[in-house]
Amino acid sequence: MERERAAKYRRISDDREGCELGIARQDEDLDALDERLNLVYVASCFDNDISASSRWNKRRPDYERMLADCLPVR
Repeated sequence: MERERAAKYRRISDDREGCELGIARQDEDLDALDERLNLVYVASCFDNDISASSRWNKRRPDYERMLADCLPVR
């Protein structure tokens, strides 16, 4: 059975210490998900300490890269 390709994206809004513990927890959850859904991760992206709130309007570089990578080449 062929595995579905997927991108792994993790984001934490507030990481004052910069330890990336929330990113690591999300990593564990996504690794379990790939087993259940038969996924293979072809990209790994994360934006640490960046809010996704529309009030802050901060760029999320890895999220933007992930979306751009998903668009078909013309």
